[in-house]
Amino acid sequence: MARILLIEPPVPENPSKVMRIIGSIGSLKAAVKYPPHDLTVLGGFLRKNGIEDFEIIDALNLNYSWKRLKYEISKENPEAVVFTCTIPTLDNDTKVAEIAKEVNPEIKTIMINFLMETCRYNILERYKDVDFACIRDYEIPVLNLIKNNYDGRKVKGIYYRDNGRVVRNAGCEYCWNLDELGIPAHDKLPLRIYEDHIIKRKPMALVLCSRGCVNQCHHCTSIGLNPLRTRSVESVIEELRFLESLGVKEITFWDCELPFERNNTKQAWIKKFLRRIKEEKFDFTMSCNVRSDCINYEILKLMKSVGFHTLKLGADSCFQHILDNMNKNETVEEIERAAREIKELGFKLLTYCTLGHRGETAETMRATIKWVTHKLKPDFTTFSIAVPVKGTVFYNYLKEYGYLNEDAEGDPNAPPTYDYLGRVEKEGLPDLTSKEMYKIAMWGYRYFYLRPSYIVRRLLTTNNLLFDVKNGLYFILRYVFEPLKRVV
Repeated sequence: MARILLIEPPVPENPSKVMRIIGSIGSLKAAVKYPPHDLTVLGGFLRKNGIEDFEIIDALNLNYSWKRLKYEISKENPEAVVFTCTIPTLDNDTKVAEIAKEVNPEIKTIMINFLMETCRYNILERYKDVDFACIRDYEIPVLNLIKNNYDGRKVKGIYYRDNGRVVRNAGCEYCWNLDELGIPAHDKLPLRIYEDHIIKRKPMALVLCSRGCVNQCHHCTSIGLNPLRTRSVESVIEELRFLESLGVKEITFWDCELPFERNNTKQAWIKKFLRRIKEEKFDFTMSCNVRSDCINYEILKLMKSVGFHTLKLGADSCFQHILDNMNKNETVEEIERAAREIKELGFKLLTYCTLGHRGETAETMRATIKWVTHKLKPDFTTFSIAVPVKGTVFYNYLKEYGYLNEDAEGDPNAPPTYDYLGRVEKEGLPDLTSKEMYKIAMWGYRYFYLRPSYIVRRLLTTNNLLFDVKNGLYFILRYVFEPLKRVV
């Protein structure tokens, strides 16, 4: 029996998978399955500190019902369950604590999320079956809870209960040296079930070389991850060797950006890392997120030479004033240059766009969608709506101007919890409603993906026809029929 169970909650009442990795928000945009990386990191940290009797249950991607998950908890009867969550899905995710207490009221229930304090209410006060909630970096508080027999008074960086009263312990237990976390426990996962529409091979695993971001866009959830911290090159190489021994073929780097050194620096980390990958002669195909000010032709050529095949570029807007308003610290010209060089060198390109920033209008949103489609010409794209995360500059701006509905939690794939009504007097811009933003974003997906030329090209270049057909059906449900229900 496992002493500790690390659980990724299922969503049996919702056909959409949930993104809970590194403080992510809301549901996924495609029928993909990503490993619960937060739990593998925690498992590796426990293992490094002498706690071997733990298991990871990926109830989300194994499509467990609550009944099945309760059976698994009963079978193990652990002393503690640790589970991930997102703020918009708390009602669902906290059922893990509820059923754990039904199995055995003595089981300790611990919730982890980098954005715990962005919630507009006290989570422990609302969800009575949750014993502990970790603030930001969760690994050290979880370990200290286990070592101190779940005495919350002795552990920094948590919310806990003391005689029925919810207490927040002062301070956070940041992990300043990421190498101290050890090697994530990938071996505890059913690696062969994970898949993505851009991968070339299976099994697939997620790897992080850093925590935090080189930038801080005004809306971004990296507020819960910053400041930027990086692992040593040798630590990541050791993890890649471990994954190679497990038979993994595809690596998805989940860093906010890789490289995470700007072009005006020596970029020593990424150059050493790419050189070490070549020296080890790893047989991986790889993808990662990039920023235009952190990649150049030299770096791109090196990445291509060691097996990177797809790069995911933040684009966001074709209007410089909107990029400036969101503190993007990139120019439209830099983004266009990066997209062009990525395509020239034979990479697949995925672009991210977050719409609805300060200064946005219906016209700027539509223009950005057309710019992405016809100028950047990515192979894949997203058109999310910026989510106002409590504690960010964007959230404070919306609240100050009275645009924000403070009684709702945001999901980037739903009508936003704000609108821009009444701006004529305040900022001289046309009104823009929540439903209008949502309708334009959903139109953007249809405009890009339902082009006959795109569909034909995708079918001719697919790596997995069955998976792409499944994603096509998911797309129709998600971006054709679901919007009709949401905006009525």
